[in-house]
Amino acid sequence: MLSHFREAIDEAPYDLQRRFVERLCERGVVVGGSAREHFTPALIPIGGPLGRPGRGRVLLAGDAGGFVNAVTAEGIYYAMVSGELAAQAVGAAPGVDSLADRYRRACDYEIGAELRDSVRIQRYLFSDCRRIGRLIDGAHREEKVVRLMLDFVGGSRSYRDLRRRILSRSPSLLLSFVWDCLTTQALPSEPGVSGI
Repeated sequence: MLSHFREAIDEAPYDLQRRFVERLCERGVVVGGSAREHFTPALIPIGGPLGRPGRGRVLLAGDAGGFVNAVTAEGIYYAMVSGELAAQAVGAAPGVDSLADRYRRACDYEIGAELRDSVRIQRYLFSDCRRIGRLIDGAHREEKVVRLMLDFVGGSRSYRDLRRRILSRSPSLLLSFVWDCLTTQALPSEPGVSGI
């Protein structure tokens, strides 16, 4: 999360990337090195889709519209879907609704719930770094949960199904999750919260 880098990391992004590549080379994972002229960092908008991904005759698709998975930062699939929906909205016969409204509703119907769920999961996991640690520590004890999460990351399981299955296995986690959702919904969202 960009907020973490701003608060806790006192190092330039390229220096972090260069050291990462050096470690991979030392371990024999990659061969070569990092070249500053080939380093082009970009922020990935993981705060969820824009409330209005279009205005007038301008429609924003992909990263520009915030169509990115907030947990995995994957955006190619959502860029393709939102681009197709933009094309369909443009090609549809004019109606009562504006072009931007047709596009917003189509995006919300097709990918909105999944992207909102990804933001909820991201905020839940990253609001307390101990949660991720517990998740990793417990992986060897809960092979079924690990399989569910791998299915989710691989795209063969939805967020809602993942959440339902994991929370049904742990009533205490369910209560904790509900409490956190209730208390964090009162917090304002962070516009522009991005990953690197």
